Amino acid sequence: MILECRICDKLFSHPVELRKHNIRKHEEFETREDLNKTISSVQELKLRHLVFPVKKRKSIFEGVDVGEFKKRKAEESIEVSKQNQHSENVKKFILTFDCKKCTLSFTKYGLFKTHTESHEEIQGWEGGQEVEPKNVVDNNVVVKSVSEPFKTPKSTKTVKVTKTFKKYSCEDCSERYDVHHDFRKPFSMKLQKKLLNQMPFHFSQYPGFVRIHSNFPGIRPRSVARMGNDEFIVGELKGEGGFAKVYSASWSNGPESEVDSVLKIQKPANDWEWYILNELQSRLHSLNHQELGSGSSWKDSFMSSPRCFTFDDGSVIVSQHQKYGTLLDMINITSVADKAIAEPLAVHLTAEILGLVDILHSMDFIHADLKPDNFMVRDIPGPTTASAIQIIDFGKTIDLKTIPAETVFDDVVETSGLKSVEMREKRPWRHHIDYYGVAAVAYCLLFGQYMEVAKVRGRWAPRGTFKRWWKTDFWKRFFDEFLNLQGADKKCLPSLISWRREFLELFQRENMSPGLVKAREVLERKCAGRRRRTL
Repeated sequence: MILECRICDKLFSHPVELRKHNIRKHEEFETREDLNKTISSVQELKLRHLVFPVKKRKSIFEGVDVGEFKKRKAEESIEVSKQNQHSENVKKFILTFDCKKCTLSFTKYGLFKTHTESHEEIQGWEGGQEVEPKNVVDNNVVVKSVSEPFKTPKSTKTVKVTKTFKKYSCEDCSERYDVHHDFRKPFSMKLQKKLLNQMPFHFSQYPGFVRIHSNFPGIRPRSVARMGNDEFIVGELKGEGGFAKVYSASWSNGPESEVDSVLKIQKPANDWEWYILNELQSRLHSLNHQELGSGSSWKDSFMSSPRCFTFDDGSVIVSQHQKYGTLLDMINITSVADKAIAEPLAVHLTAEILGLVDILHSMDFIHADLKPDNFMVRDIPGPTTASAIQIIDFGKTIDLKTIPAETVFDDVVETSGLKSVEMREKRPWRHHIDYYGVAAVAYCLLFGQYMEVAKVRGRWAPRGTFKRWWKTDFWKRFFDEFLNLQGADKKCLPSLISWRREFLELFQRENMSPGLVKAREVLERKCAGRRRRTL
């Protein structure tokens, strides 16, 4: 039997096939089940895919000519490359002035000329002619130190003087002392190099100076370092600052008294400290202090160096190692011990510090970096100890013999522990920075922490509460005088020797010897325990 579709005239041999045809081709599916009933084989499934093709999703770029975008991008890259090539061609035709002393270049001749003149100022002037250091040696030279007063050389340039408002309570000091333009930043390496090259006696002629024409090879703990003809067995890193590292070392072929040494490594090289150390020892030999006696008897209270190695990019200063550490180490030990020992120890050591700073000032030096870290403990303090500490780190020291008389400075130190009252009030300073340093060290000895200051009713005073068993009136008067200075001349400043006498008298009057003996016992016990741990 043959059956025919009434709509499309298609022929079928079975009624079921005709029914499926009518449902698939000529009727709408009410449910999914009706659609599934029409599929009885794999071939019919393929036929269904043909009848009901899956509609492909349109692209967002459909109908857009992408070739236009590619063409435009290629044109832009060509244009950029042409601009770069043009700028390079322009640079080739710019006239530049290259400095022969450094790597800087200039496009304006005026700036280039000013820059080259700054290099000439550093090398020093004598009648307008450049001076080359004479008798410069590369090995140990034994020459007697010359410590004659330095005369500022005449220059073709006029010295600019900055007149400011009333700087001090003393009218005479405000009139006489001024900030000189060429010396207003005494800590700058540029000024230090300039002064070194103007010296009548070149720093390289001091005994023990060794110049090595190469870069510093570096030093590592627990290694052997050879510099020149000397050999050092490097120990541990003892301390580290902004520009220097200090290592303990054993000097294998050095003098017997200097075998136990420390190596102070500085980058860049600091020949100024080498000059100060040698000039300080030279002036000590000729000093006869009116109260403290011969300066030679105090030479061990100031750092000295038997050798300095200067490289192209750094320097190494050798000095004697002090086994008891710094004053800050001692304060950390005593601050957690018996509180009754703090004041006797502070009175005893402050008296010694006042004497040492007065010796420095009498030789026309300003240390400018007095803090507990820069005092080494040579011997454990006690009633019979004449000198227990040593001042170190003379990298910022100012030699007043190398600058014009009655000169003050307005450079501001950013370190809060060294920022004196004058710096905070934007006033020039001179010896004031050392007075502030002495007060800060005395405060740390007494309180066991760094000093902070504030202005109370027009007077600067340290923060903190004094213990009821301390000599509060004495300490308040001391801090008031050292933080509120009246002038710039030494005559207008508190007498360091007079205050040293007052501290010694207080120590005797209040019978502080038992407290100092107790402090010595604590320190000896702690130091002995530390040595046992390192063995």
